[in-house]
Amino acid sequence: MKIPILILFSFSILFIFSCNDKYYSHVKHHEGNLDKFSYVLDYSHGKFCKAKIKLTNNYENYKSINLRIIAYDKDNVNIDEVDFYFNNIPPGGTILRERSFFEFDYCDSIKFHNIVIKQ
Repeated sequence: MKIPILILFSFSILFIFSCNDKYYSHVKHHEGNLDKFSYVLDYSHGKFCKAKIKLTNNYENYKSINLRIIAYDKDNVNIDEVDFYFNNIPPGGTILRERSFFEFDYCDSIKFHNIVIKQ
């Protein structure tokens, strides 16, 4: 009785790990600074790959900013981009936003990204 349970358990573990791998990007967590804003960027998979960015205003007054995240594949091809608008962030304030990429199925398609301030 112990052997079939052990075999079933082993296959369950292998199945779980093999299924989850394609949903996660190689760019899982990134922190940085843009101008006087600091950010944390993560990707998650739902129906589509979502970019989640948490932005903190390090200025001494209220600020607004437009950002674009550009996703690239392994061949350095721009596969999609998402825009974020943060309006009137208070000094020291942090705002979380998320947007979905619609041009590819899995976050694993993203091999690297670029974050730019839109004018």
